Amino acid sequence: MIIFLSAPKETYPISLRVVRIKLNEDTYESLVTNLDPFLFTSEDLKVLYHLRWELKLPLELKYALGLSHFHSKKLDFIIQEIFARLIMYNFSMTITLAVVLSNRLKHSYQINFTQAFGICRRFFLDQNVNVEQLISRYLLPIRPNRSDQRRLIKKKFPGFLYRIA
Repeated sequence: MIIFLSAPKETYPISLRVVRIKLNEDTYESLVTNLDPFLFTSEDLKVLYHLRWELKLPLELKYALGLSHFHSKKLDFIIQEIFARLIMYNFSMTITLAVVLSNRLKHSYQINFTQAFGICRRFFLDQNVNVEQLISRYLLPIRPNRSDQRRLIKKKFPGFLYRIA
């Protein structure tokens, strides 16, 4: 597989619409979309907005795998980093699926995949780690219809100056 990352050579016009939806009595959310307003009303977008929590876990994959910052500058090495982390992700998901969750708990729980990924990475450094037992310790409750305030954190770019010696 060859992946080419290059700057766009042309510009293309795109039309967007801004939809403001009411989340509760005093909270609004502005959404920008290119969906057809006749096919997707603002009520449809509101329903889709509330479904985003189900998609949140896969979107956090970028941060769980550490794909927000790379250790390389060259394209080939960045692609190598991405594939190495995806292979590690597949390994950790295979191990995670083997973990049996206890049904005797009060609520429904799911495995903390960020912790599971870190535990599986640790397994490659030290094979004496009991991976399944450690993963089963890190559980998150499943909370349907939850509303949570977004926590935005500004992060600095981790420069490459540490390499200069």
